[in-house]
Amino acid sequence: MFMGKTEINTWPLFHIFFSSGMNISVNRESLRGARNAFEHAKEELRKGHNVVIYPEGTIPKSAPKMIPFKNGAFKLSMEENIPIVPVTFTRNFMRLQAGPALKRLGGPGMVEAIIHDPVYPKDYADKGMTAMKKDIFATIEKPLKERYGNYG
Repeated sequence: MFMGKTEINTWPLFHIFFSSGMNISVNRESLRGARNAFEHAKEELRKGHNVVIYPEGTIPKSAPKMIPFKNGAFKLSMEENIPIVPVTFTRNFMRLQAGPALKRLGGPGMVEAIIHDPVYPKDYADKGMTAMKKDIFATIEKPLKERYGNYG
């Protein structure tokens, strides 16, 4: 399952895949909507399903420089004792649009995904969720800095 912003349901092409009923829409304008999506993700994890979450929530205009992660994925991991598998997408910001839907179109080309080692919540029992989030951010960011320089 993928978790993504509700707006994806209106995007050309993307909505075909996202609105198939196998995904979790997050209404970021509503606390209740966000909470419902969080609970839905918990249910799916308890069923043994994987949930893919993009903790930035969007491709920032500053890409490849990342913006701070939201807490949801890390809170789910800690509460449900589920590891997080960080993935760095080194070229997605070139392939997909940035900003509001289709404001800047993406284009064809190769993408690269670097799949990092799982991060286990038990390893952060003493350090907490904030440390986990910070370490995962650094893990995902490292290949971007290696490829594009120290942009921050």
